[in-house]
Amino acid sequence: MAWCGESAIRRLGLRVHNDNVTRAPAPISPGGAGSAGSNGRGDTAAETPVHQDPDAPGRPAHRPSRRAEIVRGATTAFSRLTYAEATVEEVAVECGVAPTAVYYHFGGKEELFDQAFASCLEGFSASIDHIRGNAETLNEQVLREVIYAGWAWWRTHPVEARFLTLHLGGATPQSRRTYEAWQERHAQRAFDYLAESERPPRSSRKAREQYASKLMAFNFLNQLLTTAQTTWIDGPLSRLPVARLEVALADILVPVMMGTEQPAPS
Repeated sequence: MAWCGESAIRRLGLRVHNDNVTRAPAPISPGGAGSAGSNGRGDTAAETPVHQDPDAPGRPAHRPSRRAEIVRGATTAFSRLTYAEATVEEVAVECGVAPTAVYYHFGGKEELFDQAFASCLEGFSASIDHIRGNAETLNEQVLREVIYAGWAWWRTHPVEARFLTLHLGGATPQSRRTYEAWQERHAQRAFDYLAESERPPRSSRKAREQYASKLMAFNFLNQLLTTAQTTWIDGPLSRLPVARLEVALADILVPVMMGTEQPAPS
């Protein structure tokens, strides 16, 4: 540090030692006890650092970045326990923070569950929206790739997958509304794979019937993926090659989503 910079720091009542800036101890007045900077015994106040590391050990876990960490910890806790069984204290242990840190960011277990549930749904959506967004046109082959991507997400995110499987449909009023909106969004997107001539006009009876059909098809897709995931980790499907299982799932789901007829087995 330049000499002139050090002089300025000293005038502000600070001290430099090994490039660390601290407050210089206040001088002891002749009066001793009771003087400025004294603790009553004639000792000067301890030096206090001017700049503190916000991530220093022992610092309260109330910084904004903790919110995402707490959501991840809640996802893990709720993947092992039902909503009724899990507690805020267990989530705090999972995150390595005090329960007060959880309550600092969330109003309680219900709000924390809702956030973790929505985060898992959005994670799944992002995995398939990426495929849709990169496709020039949406067709049967793209739908097959979307199914592959959705299945891959279930396989590579076992914690989130177990959480959604254990609480499929939601466990709180808000999470149920979130799930319904998520279902409707993906059911509506199923129309994107149909040719323009195959899409019924809005507000017609046929449109409502076809929308209901697509919603049922998406629910079937979601439930089949969920069932496959739960039996794949440690169940009977774990003995099947992943590629073979993906193709088998797509062979079932593509005709359902597209509404195409398949030849009956001979």
